[in-house]
Amino acid sequence: MFLYLIPLIPLISLISLIPLISLIPLISLIPLISLISLIPLIPNPQSQKNFPTGCIN
Repeated sequence: MFLYLIPLIPLISLISLIPLISLIPLISLIPLISLISLIPLIPNPQSQKNFPTGCIN
């Protein structure tokens, strides 16, 4: 009975590799996305002049 499963093993390993291969670009995109979302949080001296703190003082 197990002999019938042996030709399926390469297929199963290929099927299990497909999501891994498709995950690799996603994993490499995650740091890019987090960097892009962090860019507005970095204090920019030019953008601080636009804040209305001078009006309050």
